[in-house]
Amino acid sequence: MGSKSTRLAQANALDADAFRERYVEPACSKITFLDTLEFSFATASSITESELNGCFNLVKETSAAAYKASSKGWSDADKRKEMKELDMKYLMLRTVSSGYPEPMGVHKAAEPQNIASKSDDQIAAFLSFMLTPEDDVEVVYCYEIHLKPDLQGIGLGTHLMKVMENIGALIEMSIAMLTVFASNEGAINFYKRCGYEWYDEEPTPPRKRLRSGVKDKPRPTYIIMAKDLTQKSSVC
Repeated sequence: MGSKSTRLAQANALDADAFRERYVEPACSKITFLDTLEFSFATASSITESELNGCFNLVKETSAAAYKASSKGWSDADKRKEMKELDMKYLMLRTVSSGYPEPMGVHKAAEPQNIASKSDDQIAAFLSFMLTPEDDVEVVYCYEIHLKPDLQGIGLGTHLMKVMENIGALIEMSIAMLTVFASNEGAINFYKRCGYEWYDEEPTPPRKRLRSGVKDKPRPTYIIMAKDLTQKSSVC
């Protein structure tokens, strides 16, 4: 077996088809999605313009306001540039038929496919991630996870996280990491339920203005969370 750095470099060097066959298909072999959704995988170099537009529109729809309220701010150009970074990878769910979503349960098994002929608005959910060094530790890093509002709360986000974590475990990454807005309590609670904890320490609540008129250090606008993938219970 090679070193972790070698395995990471080799995994990132694979084209979309090879990465799908070696890692994505085994990672989602026990995971099922809704019958009204179709699962697909792409890399930054293989994602179609339509798929990228669909993912971008979903980020903008669900999170642009949070970006604007943060220290980072929102820029269409910057977000599109980030989404095309060399080693970015995408797990996508697109609508293939109409119908109200049912709770997760008895559904067809996920079969990763390449679908290039669908329109932008058919991207119903996606997760983007990278295999990358972080603080001298090689991790699988979740960059974005977004779902249309009517698909939230039925298990899809948890399933996408599990696929990403399983991929990381297959490449022998020991940690999964992500960044979340400190103001997004719903997302923080979701990640906690998925087994994520504060990477360094829990941010302190915002402090009040002192009598002297000087404000204490404000709460950061985003926090980093992480999950240990070496425990068998951490992945499905």
